[in-house]
Order: sequence, then C-alpha cells, then structure tokens
Amino acid sequence: MQGRSTELFGEDAHEFNPKRFDDAAQRRALATNVKPFGTGVRACLGRALATQELVIAMSALIRDYRFSDPSGLIMRDTLGLRPQSETLDVVRERS
Repeated sequence: MQGRSTELFGEDAHEFNPKRFDDAAQRRALATNVKPFGTGVRACLGRALATQELVIAMSALIRDYRFSDPSGLIMRDTLGLRPQSETLDVVRERS
C-alpha cells in the first residue's frame, strides 16, 4: 500500500506522525507520489458523478433564480476579488 510505503514515509510509515509533512522536500515528494483520490484506473468512481451533479444543480439555480448584491457589488481585495457583502438577494424567477 502506497500510504504505508517506507520508501516515501520512512521507517515509521505505520505510525501517525504529522511532523513528516513539515519538511518542504518531503511535501513535494508526497505531492507527486501520493494521490488519495487517485488518478487513472484506480480513480475515485464518484468524482465524475459528483462533478456532474454539481453542474446540474448550479445550472438549475442560475436558471430559476436571480442573484443580486444588495450593497451594489462593492468589491474588496483579499486573496482575490470578493464581494464586500456576505449576503445575496435571491429572487425566484420561474415557478
């Protein structure tokens, strides 16, 4: 099992040791070698279904509702541009 590989995690691979992720070189090695949800033939089977369900749900919300920012869309600069208001006005357009 890759999650208990002594080559990647060292001799204490079977023990819980969160300090092993403190080293930047170790984190890079783990990022390229450990993929908990997998890729390829062992990928998570539900991932594509969950993505499809999310697209369908968002499409239905956008189709049936109108969203507006009560503050007039004043933006704030954080890690990216975000609306200053934490709330949205939601109006159902279709019945």
